[in-house]
Amino acid sequence: MFPEVDVVGLDLAPAYVTTLPPPNARLECDDASLGLTHYRNSFDLVNARACCTGFENYRGFLDDILQVLRPGGIYQMVEGNLRLYDENRQMIPSQQENDPNFSWTVKICHATHEAMVARGKGIHAYEQVPGWLKEMGSVWEEVGVKDLWVPIGPWEKGDEKQRTIGEMSRQNVLHLVNAFRPLLLSYGYFEETVDKWILKVNEELRELKQRLYLRMSLERLEHIVDVAEHGRLDLQHEMLKLAMDGIFVNADAANRALTAKGGESPAALDVGTGSGSWVVDCARMYPEAEVVGLDLAPANLTTEPPPNARFECDDASLGLTHYRNCFNVVNLRAVCTGFENYRRFLDDVLLVLRPGGVCQMLEGSLRFYDENRRKIPPQQENDPNFCWTVKMYHATREAIRARGPGIDSYDQVPGWLKEMGSVWEEFGLKDVWVPIGPWEKGVDRKQRTIGEMNRQNVLRLVNSFRPLLLSYGYFDETIDKWISKVNEELRGLKRPLYVRVGASALKVPGILSSSLHISGIAPGQ
Repeated sequence: MFPEVDVVGLDLAPAYVTTLPPPNARLECDDASLGLTHYRNSFDLVNARACCTGFENYRGFLDDILQVLRPGGIYQMVEGNLRLYDENRQMIPSQQENDPNFSWTVKICHATHEAMVARGKGIHAYEQVPGWLKEMGSVWEEVGVKDLWVPIGPWEKGDEKQRTIGEMSRQNVLHLVNAFRPLLLSYGYFEETVDKWILKVNEELRELKQRLYLRMSLERLEHIVDVAEHGRLDLQHEMLKLAMDGIFVNADAANRALTAKGGESPAALDVGTGSGSWVVDCARMYPEAEVVGLDLAPANLTTEPPPNARFECDDASLGLTHYRNCFNVVNLRAVCTGFENYRRFLDDVLLVLRPGGVCQMLEGSLRFYDENRRKIPPQQENDPNFCWTVKMYHATREAIRARGPGIDSYDQVPGWLKEMGSVWEEFGLKDVWVPIGPWEKGVDRKQRTIGEMNRQNVLRLVNSFRPLLLSYGYFDETIDKWISKVNEELRGLKRPLYVRVGASALKVPGILSSSLHISGIAPGQ
């Protein structure tokens, strides 16, 4: 169907193909339950059919699927559950042999279902998928879901196609019950019992004594790129650029690092590039430099990037050793929460920087400050100075912390730099205080513009918190109330609030000592 597409089949055992496969098809033997990281960002479509029972942790497998799909890619699942349905499509419960409508096919399927449950949770995994998808947040968009009702045997009244489907399903079930035999024996049933069941099922189905349906659930999901979030990131970029008078924490140091010298072409890396705005600006400022944007998802660019800019999809938390000694500037902006081990990531940054290179970090913390720039602690609704914006951000901060330690990483950076020794020279450290809304008095138009841009940024941001807060256990109505109250509060400028963005610039010494060792990695290793 798609001769230009590379199609890969994966299973524990080699495929038994009856015809020569096309040249664009290949078949691999591997255990998908052990992870799929070697396929990261490799596929536009993943098909999983009747495989839930093969996974002890199907929720973890959904995370793997998300990693291997390219943004915009499709994941389709087709699953049954060994439950059978009557001619009115009502599920048939477990039966005794003296029941008036007793079915041997239902009997053996129920027994097999119990045997599978005893081996693991996979048989019930598909029923939990809707909850897991909700837990994963807005990374998936459901694009199609339906039930396929398949008759077991040609008993339905209908056209030739439907009768053919029924006959094929009957032959499939007749083969399937024989495959159940080893599992049922291992579960403790006697040979004569299992053999009797198989014999009775054959008789029942061949003579169409029961009108039975199988229900197959088909679901299609799309891995979406959050265009709205990238639009917010563009706004945030312009706001920070205005607040910092440019895209660098220390413009002079960055300019020296990105100025070509000694025949070497300068290069810059933006980790967690998001919308790609920083890369585009940097590439335009330094047309002789190669500027690379790195993120899990492609940048949603609103303009054509300069020819010296490029974007790559990769997971920086897995290491950057393939970029060793490649860059003169590394930009890290609002990326701490994406790293389980930010301390180790600093080692990676050191490896990719050339001697004399600059690393700049800009991080917020989801904390708010009053008009006197004092941190506002968690509050109760009956506090006299209660603020809904502070309430919602504290809840979000706790939800992020429950997922990993990244939210607190930036506060630990000074200690980690000291621990790393003389490999860094810190020469730029400052706090950028950004008002939420144009509430400051006695300020110029530029500062009021910054405040308004940040208000719009925060108003958009609170909506993106919704999936995270739901997965943390808050109810829909609670989150909806918070979002409504935050919108009312910020639009009416009811509370003067600041956000503090920590900005630091670090420089690698011009000449690195040949005796330098970093976390067990020796020079040249």
